[in-house]
Amino acid sequence: MGRNSVKSIFRSIQTVYLSSGLVVEHNEGGLIHYIWDNENNIFSSVSNQTDFNRFLNDVKDSLCYLKNGSIYAKKIIDELSGCDTKTIIKYTKGSSCAPLQKKNSPAIIYFQNNDVLKLNEGEDSSYLSGALGLFHELYHAYEHNIKKVYKENLNNSDVESKYKNKAEKNAVEATNRVAYELGEPIRLDYISARPVPRYYLGKDATVTTFRKVEKNESLY
Repeated sequence: MGRNSVKSIFRSIQTVYLSSGLVVEHNEGGLIHYIWDNENNIFSSVSNQTDFNRFLNDVKDSLCYLKNGSIYAKKIIDELSGCDTKTIIKYTKGSSCAPLQKKNSPAIIYFQNNDVLKLNEGEDSSYLSGALGLFHELYHAYEHNIKKVYKENLNNSDVESKYKNKAEKNAVEATNRVAYELGEPIRLDYISARPVPRYYLGKDATVTTFRKVEKNESLY
């Protein structure tokens, strides 16, 4: 599909193409295609559906926040945007995840844009932004599409139990690198964090809202 392609409507999937390599898909309404201009940080068109607009804007805001605030995140997004193998970002009502993909097939990310990640218990908990949650999944896509090691790492449990497998350990460490650049809290493991609705951080919380408390000390 060319850079100036416009939306086409089919059945019950909405898809957003981000440059030549990243794709966003929303499973409500018609099949709609969008082109992400990775240099200018804009979409070629917008949907008329309010719910999808919110999802689309949250993906856009997440990508811009990551690229503008983190040199490392920009590198990963740039490489995924230029990759011949697509990364598909789908809306989900469940938790964000990047399920196992077949070799040389598109990497699929399910993104819950209304969640933040709670890192510890108690009233003074730290929370990672939804945008950082998306980056965690983008790093899985990076290992699948660029480094070609995602399946191998997902099946490698020769890591500390707090990380579950090497794919999650790598994604946590990569996300921490970005979190450090953005001033967000550092995640100390994979297994204890849990997604919660972003309204926990206030009624005006956005996909880039986070909360950092001092007990989550930097690893860097």
